Amino acid sequence: MKNFSKTKIITFGLVIVVLMVFGTFLYQDGFFVSQGMSELKFHKDAKDNIVKIGYFYGGRIHAIYRAYMNKLFEAEDIDVQLYTQFLLQDDWYEVPKSHQAMLSILLPTSEGMAMGREFGKVTGIKIIEAMDQGLFAGGTPGESSFIYQVTKGSPIVAVALLGHDDKDRPGKSIVVRQGLTINSPEDFKGKTFISRRAGPGDAIWLKEFIKSIGLDPKKDVTIMDQTPDDLQTEYLRTGKADAALLHMHGVPQIEAAGIAYMYRGMDWMNPELSHALLVFRKDFVEQYPKKVQAIVDAYVKRVAYEDTLSEEEKHKPGDFGIQIAHHYKGLSLPIFDLPPLVRVDLLEEMQRLMLEYGDIDELVDLNDFIDNSFIEKAWQENL
Repeated sequence: MKNFSKTKIITFGLVIVVLMVFGTFLYQDGFFVSQGMSELKFHKDAKDNIVKIGYFYGGRIHAIYRAYMNKLFEAEDIDVQLYTQFLLQDDWYEVPKSHQAMLSILLPTSEGMAMGREFGKVTGIKIIEAMDQGLFAGGTPGESSFIYQVTKGSPIVAVALLGHDDKDRPGKSIVVRQGLTINSPEDFKGKTFISRRAGPGDAIWLKEFIKSIGLDPKKDVTIMDQTPDDLQTEYLRTGKADAALLHMHGVPQIEAAGIAYMYRGMDWMNPELSHALLVFRKDFVEQYPKKVQAIVDAYVKRVAYEDTLSEEEKHKPGDFGIQIAHHYKGLSLPIFDLPPLVRVDLLEEMQRLMLEYGDIDELVDLNDFIDNSFIEKAWQENL
């Protein structure tokens, strides 16, 4: 064995000590992605009275957006910061706390920038994954993203029901490209369908429609799942796709442009299955229940305020995100319940469908991931 001099041994020892000290510094400063780093950042945000929430800019979540824009969280003495992404990108951006500032991002600029329409297009799965990594304390996923992640072990809990489709006026429909006439279900054989890039829910609802008309989604049609929003219209316009499951806010636009026509509203299954949830990390709920309560209180107060408005006021035309209610050919924007309790019956039915379609490997007790106590307290004490 090679002999080392005393000087070399001392030098080597000092190097090890320096690396250990430097490593500890990096760990504490958040350079290493680990549970320890997540908790430290998590505590820092909480100590600064900041709660970061991963956010999708969609109809089922817009009451949260309107509470955010109308400073209801500040009124509860909590600094909520919503974070989102551009479509198919990985960086996170804080959502402005002014609708006018939001419009400056959403609307194309005079230079022809069209990125605005892609702002806020992030899946619930990506939101929860960011929560798992410690980036956010909370999130606003759809029902199927929530179920998918809890079956994979994400330590989250749903504390409030956000928007859901109206059982009498669904928020989704099948549209067919212009020029293609459908007289019977048989006319769909050999055709190509698309569902949007989202959690597993949209793909399941489309397949359930195809089964409901007596066709086999695996043999009789071609399905293009997880299609980004911007490509749905293009595929229908060019004939690359023949039909699609579209959300209500896109149907009037695609009909006005003469690209496709509404074929059938979502009446083949319970539209209420389509809903969103306000979720938090379990450790956040356990360590900062007052902060969770403040956020829930603000949300409930916003929904309660909107409930007092007349139908004319609710349907007053406005920008996407601001307009509270809108109907079109039997379709409706999502609605918000009072009190907005998380509904385990809807989640259990959706979980059964996800297992049937192979999106999850097993059933879990979803009650273990639901806490309605914050809604119950907000409802009893504030309204």
